[in-house]
Amino acid sequence: ALCGMPHKAERDLRPWKTVQKISGRLQSSTATRHRLTIRGYISTAIKHGLDAMTVLRNAILGTPWMPPIPMII
Repeated sequence: ALCGMPHKAERDLRPWKTVQKISGRLQSSTATRHRLTIRGYISTAIKHGLDAMTVLRNAILGTPWMPPIPMII
């Protein structure tokens, strides 16, 4: 992060970690990593204007959405 400010993606995941600490449900690092990966995937899809439930359903059915590859200039 530049100038000590967290990136948007980091801010998106912060509430999940807070809930986890408050609830006392600290799980394995693997389970946490999977949960945060799914949350990041959903967050990215929403930022691209897609519906979260549709994206999840399509991923489960074997047709996952992929973000567009950024153009390098």
